[in-house]
Amino acid sequence: MEHPLHIYNSLTRRREQFVPLAEPHVGLYVCRPTVYGDAHLGHARPTPPAHLDGLTL
Repeated sequence: MEHPLHIYNSLTRRREQFVPLAEPHVGLYVCRPTVYGDAHLGHARPTPPAHLDGLTL
């Protein structure tokens, strides 16, 4: 990599170099509110648009 990307690993509590499993493709899992259950206050909390994280990478 010309400019390596380092990401904080909360499991090991260290900065680690990001290495794609299937370069040049990168997957991104995003947890968002679902619409399957009853409404609650947690749904009112705004979340940043998930696609911005992917565009940043």
